[in-house]
Amino acid sequence: MATTRSLSLPLSLSSKPKTLHTLFHFRLRPKPQNIHPFSSQASQFSLVPDPSSPHLVNEISRILSDHRNPHNDLELSLNTFSNQISTNMVEQVLKRCKNLGFSAHRFFLWAKRIPGFEHSVISYQILVDILGSSKQFAILWDFLIEMRDSHCVGIGSEVFWLVFRAYGRANLPEDAVRAFNRMVEFGTKPGIHDLNQLLYVLCKRKHVRHAQQFFDKVKIGFELNAKTYSILMRGWGDIGDSNEARKLFDEMLERGCKVDVLAYTSLLEALCKAGNVDEAYKIFREMGSNGVDADASTYSIFIRAYCEANDMHSAFRVLDRMRRYELLPNVYTYNCIIKKLCKNDRVDEAYQLLDEMIEQGVWPDTWSYNAMQAYHCDHSEDRKI
Repeated sequence: MATTRSLSLPLSLSSKPKTLHTLFHFRLRPKPQNIHPFSSQASQFSLVPDPSSPHLVNEISRILSDHRNPHNDLELSLNTFSNQISTNMVEQVLKRCKNLGFSAHRFFLWAKRIPGFEHSVISYQILVDILGSSKQFAILWDFLIEMRDSHCVGIGSEVFWLVFRAYGRANLPEDAVRAFNRMVEFGTKPGIHDLNQLLYVLCKRKHVRHAQQFFDKVKIGFELNAKTYSILMRGWGDIGDSNEARKLFDEMLERGCKVDVLAYTSLLEALCKAGNVDEAYKIFREMGSNGVDADASTYSIFIRAYCEANDMHSAFRVLDRMRRYELLPNVYTYNCIIKKLCKNDRVDEAYQLLDEMIEQGVWPDTWSYNAMQAYHCDHSEDRKI
């Protein structure tokens, strides 16, 4: 950015000519196995495998699939297995049959009637998710009322977060807001984390105006934090309205909320997406004086913006600065540069970035290689770069 420095890539990176054969050699290199026990992409429900029941899970799942019609006698077909039912097995069947809302609900009720059997809390949560995903909202609310009145399991915030997501996926923002307002009926007073979840769901589905209107209506009753404002700023940025994002940032400062790197990054991203890169850079330069250090995500915003503008000189200048501060770009940021390099016939530099990614422990994904393959297909496989 403001600091000038040679933009050449590290000398340790190979600069020899590459061919399409070399590209496939890249793809065949073994990928390190990283275990991420807590991932946002992981299943909502962690199921412990039961080695004694895989065949039983398969068989019951098949029966549920074959008895989708409400007139089918599903319970009669299930009675054969009543002596083999376990809590873990029920969880696995429900997870397997997530797209069979009505059948899964009948299976849940059938198992509940087995003498001595009790569903786990996870099973209740899975069924809430299933009913919401299949848009069986009337049955879902009946089920929640039954849970509340029977006192069989507590209805906490996590259950309502599933309901918010279900309404969000169904593009029913007003129903998601009503679900938030009904939390108190089920013994859960909504807090700031619940509000953040609701706003996140609405903004993720581009219902930003609904989110903002509800936020303005209820914000006086919550102790707002930077995350709340960041969610809304990012939402406005996603639909291209950086002015609203800037208003939220100013409001956050006026309310005395502690501004963190996530809040700055959300505003900068909104500004860059709207094409206001110069304004974003000005605010970026103010971060340090306000006691907030930029992280890799902050720099990556500018790399993506410069790649969009085909300003590769500036993009590499930012990347070089990240190297100096030992900030590691993620695969998405690397891919932005690689794709643009290939489009500009600078494939040697794209290969050097592939090398750099692997050396830094950032493994290229399908998008990384697709950009390279597209270049070679356009220039013929046998042409050396």
